Amino acid sequence: MLLHAAEPARSAGGFLGVDMLFVVAAALVTRGLLDPRHDGLRTAVGNLWSGMSKRWIPPLTLVLVWTSIYGRYIADGVSHRELGSDGVASLLHVVNWRFADTNEPISGVADASLFHQLWSLAVAAQWLLLWLLVIALSRRIGASRRWRIAVGAAALAGAIASVVAITAIFDTIEPARAFFGTDTRAVGLFLGAATAAAWPRVTRLAAVATGWRSFVLPALSAASLGGLAALVASGDEGDAWLYRLGPLAAAVAAAVLLVAE
Repeated sequence: MLLHAAEPARSAGGFLGVDMLFVVAAALVTRGLLDPRHDGLRTAVGNLWSGMSKRWIPPLTLVLVWTSIYGRYIADGVSHRELGSDGVASLLHVVNWRFADTNEPISGVADASLFHQLWSLAVAAQWLLLWLLVIALSRRIGASRRWRIAVGAAALAGAIASVVAITAIFDTIEPARAFFGTDTRAVGLFLGAATAAAWPRVTRLAAVATGWRSFVLPALSAASLGGLAALVASGDEGDAWLYRLGPLAAAVAAAVLLVAE
């Protein structure tokens, strides 16, 4: 991701690092929500929001305040009106939709807004609200095992829907809608959640299958790392396949690495 930000021409697929982070974040969140050691779902959600209030909100507030000061008093050529609108949208975690509703190329959005890096936080926050609702509704199924199956099925369905959405919506002339949309970039979040839902089965399999631990998992890790490196280095920013299939490929590779570890 850092290489892509510095030299986008040399690492066109570097933006897929966001989808990898989505997998890790969603897996951690879902694993915590499904943890049977919590005294009910309400306790799990309370712990989640408590952690977010300490680790998410303070640094985000600092970024918003400093960026606003920098844009207004230090940087040249920054529209104060756009700066304020982007700042408010970032605070409300909907700034990705401001960027999606533009005819600018993706690089043009990055040049036009000092808050452009916060689009991924907005996607994650919107997905989290939806996912908490899914978790709560699926909890009504009852038993822990059936609950996990329902959560995993919902996550896989969401991942499929996201892939279909980005495939159908992406346009090489106006790519911003597919690039910044929550529906089109949620595949990593849903696959991360599905990985967390399947975690007990995976760990049981790894505990009893010696060959799985000694050969299959290392081979999967190596293949995933190689595939990720190829994605980052391959293609250019105009390749449609990189946007339509890249997020899915990066998310699958990240999920495999999670399971392998």
